[in-house]
Amino acid sequence: MKKKISALFIALTLLFGNSVVTISADAHSGRTDSRGGHRDNKNKSGLGSYHYHHGYGPHLHKNGKCPYKKK
Repeated sequence: MKKKISALFIALTLLFGNSVVTISADAHSGRTDSRGGHRDNKNKSGLGSYHYHHGYGPHLHKNGKCPYKKK
């Protein structure tokens, strides 16, 4: 009996696993300007209308300095 329940559970997980659990990720085309940033008119990042990437996650440059660059 336990083998049947286990097999049923595995079959249902494989069959419906992708539709039950979904992961959402918002992305953009990756186009950045010469400063390594881009406009974010919909503010999906929550950082405002413009933010930077240049090899890191979306971020702002406070006082014109990148928080990721070594000092």
